[in-house]
Amino acid sequence: FVSRRMRSHARTVLLATALVAAALGLVLVLRPSQGLTLGGYLRLDPTSRLFLALINPIFLGISVYVAGRLTATPALYPGLWRFVWLTLTFLGAANAVALGNHLLLQWVMLEISTLVAAPLIVRPGVGRSRLASWRYLLFSSVGLSLVLFGFLCLERAMLLGGQEATFFIDRLQGL
Repeated sequence: FVSRRMRSHARTVLLATALVAAALGLVLVLRPSQGLTLGGYLRLDPTSRLFLALINPIFLGISVYVAGRLTATPALYPGLWRFVWLTLTFLGAANAVALGNHLLLQWVMLEISTLVAAPLIVRPGVGRSRLASWRYLLFSSVGLSLVLFGFLCLERAMLLGGQEATFFIDRLQGL
């Protein structure tokens, strides 16, 4: 049982974070300069701007919808704070993938988003949702495992070609 006050706090955290993320995403999208930050691991380029412009407003819209559902049917979210933190972790991972300039960083963030999305699929009292969650986790993990194998092949090919092995996207363009 989730009290009305806890629902209100969870709703506030979800909406405030979604609003801040959408605003920061908009600021980054409209920002005139491109650049590398955090030692080159994050990069703001036209592709990342496009995805930031999509991910954050969509997440804000979903958060508004979920906040309305929390008010109308609170029994649907028995693990409310777990739901909120998993959702916000997914948002952070999705934004990190969009901004990532390092292939392994992007891979790790995609894996995190897969791991936090799987429990979000499960709905109490709906047995088929657990099956859908397991299938999602299985297919995503297999796909991401193949991507990791591809990265190992890429590294080996760079070394055999006499190049310095790198996973920084901006450095791969010059190879």
